[in-house]
Amino acid sequence: MVRAMRNGMAVTVIRSVIAAILVALGVAALVQGRVVMGGLLLALAAANVTLTVVMRRRRAELLRQFPNLGNGARGSSATT
Repeated sequence: MVRAMRNGMAVTVIRSVIAAILVALGVAALVQGRVVMGGLLLALAAANVTLTVVMRRRRAELLRQFPNLGNGARGSSATT
């Protein structure tokens, strides 16, 4: 669990679950005839998914630039 939190997977999982809940609530609101509320919930879910994808891409980009960042190594405490 600590390793999953360290590499950002826990944040991604939580954001994905939130997006799925927002989609379900948005669809349920649309089925009940609440068009405005359903549209807002679906828009919020889309924004959440977009931000999650951007966050994952930036993290992958950082890991390509700094390979030691992902394995728990600390730059300031590493000895040469």
